[in-house]
Amino acid sequence: MGQSLRLPAKPIAGLVTSLVLLAPLATHGHPVTVEPVREEGVDSAHVRLESAVLNEINYVRTHPREYARRLGGDPAGREAAAYLEALPPEAPLAPTAGLAAAAAEHAADQGSRGGFDHVGADGSSAGERMRRHGVWSGIFAEEMSLGQTSAEGVVRQLIVDSGDPAGRHRRDLLDPLLRRAGVGCAPHKLDTMVCVIDIAAAPPPSS
Repeated sequence: MGQSLRLPAKPIAGLVTSLVLLAPLATHGHPVTVEPVREEGVDSAHVRLESAVLNEINYVRTHPREYARRLGGDPAGREAAAYLEALPPEAPLAPTAGLAAAAAEHAADQGSRGGFDHVGADGSSAGERMRRHGVWSGIFAEEMSLGQTSAEGVVRQLIVDSGDPAGRHRRDLLDPLLRRAGVGCAPHKLDTMVCVIDIAAAPPPSS
């Protein structure tokens, strides 16, 4: 099992954090597209932001060179642009209800508590939250963004990945083995908005 986890000491605007886990037996197949489902009464603005974040990620995956032209300026932006220029297009991430529910749950938890951590208030891990919402996968990742209120801002923050020379956030978002995703966003007690992106490999093919 491999893991990449970076946690800040306290919430600070403009932070990102990433968790990647690999189980010994990963399965791969064709992604199943399911529209994300949110409970009634959820702020529609948050739902629109979540949908827009996934659309923006999928634009980067399917048009990496075009997106690279939006970057530049500081050294981190130029490095990210060079990385994208070398990538072939990848399949878009399929929106998946279980992943959206897991991400929304964690975003609400972190936002209400003013947290910025992959561990939930109940001690749950990203994988546990995905499983209790019906998603089982051998390879999955969780990305978190704090302090961004637009889809463009959330995705740019993760793609530029300033402060992480390894670029683990953008590598997760662009990983060809990860084929489905869900996004959850919520107001943050100590900042503006926290967004959680849960990503997983495709489910096994139907027998």
